Amino acid sequence: MATNPTLPAARQPRGIVQLNATAIDGWVQFEVDTKSYFSADTFRVVFVASALPAAMNAAWMSNQTDMFVELFAGFPDDVNSYSAAELTSLIYGQVDDISYDPVAGTIELSGRDMTRVFLETKNTNKWVNLTSSQVAEALALEH
Repeated sequence: MATNPTLPAARQPRGIVQLNATAIDGWVQFEVDTKSYFSADTFRVVFVASALPAAMNAAWMSNQTDMFVELFAGFPDDVNSYSAAELTSLIYGQVDDISYDPVAGTIELSGRDMTRVFLETKNTNKWVNLTSSQVAEALALEH
């Protein structure tokens, strides 16, 4: 009779959503879409409106003009007590859209990473007698 090998314990991924550098509860899912070199990576976070903390509830979110999101995920040693330092930062970006679904009772934030600022900047500079790396350095210093 064959014996079954001992299987490792199931992995238990964990995540943290930070909104304006503050960890916030009430999220039920998030996703990150990594793009090519010519567009910004995107994210989407879904919150249950009734589970949001009072200080960052649906009314507060709807009045924000500038929100930043950082998403963390990973496999911490202690799945019941962990911090962002134990997880991997997947994306840091600015919220572009806020959607509220009153039937489902959810709020969705979506946006792009900070390369969007660089990609959306219009520039009319002329770089005469500069190498490509010097042009890249000049553009980076502007941002």
